Amino acid sequence: MKTIRNNNIIYCDVDGTLIFWKDPYLRNDDAMLFIDPRDGEELYGLPNTRLLGWLRRAKKTGKRPIIVWSCSGWEWAEAAVHALGLEDVVDVVANKPYGQGVYIDDKNIGEQKLKRKMP
Repeated sequence: MKTIRNNNIIYCDVDGTLIFWKDPYLRNDDAMLFIDPRDGEELYGLPNTRLLGWLRRAKKTGKRPIIVWSCSGWEWAEAAVHALGLEDVVDVVANKPYGQGVYIDDKNIGEQKLKRKMP
């Protein structure tokens, strides 16, 4: 069993959060190429540079573990972390709990109140 001994964890989604999506056929200087590891599809998106910087600063404090997840699965989350150069920042990559897996709790995820938000 692995235990994250910290109550101040950063959970971060990939699609629409770490990466903003554009038309998959649109290629310009701002877009970055991402390869979907499941089917090799070429996707063009914009990295959320503000959030990437915030995650890097948060990691430097050494106090907050960072988990990146995606509803598209751990393979996609892992590929995004590598493409964005976040391997030294992210502690855990996973499937989003209510994506393809099973999420068990007495409350719906929408009912839960977040205590901390990104500044």
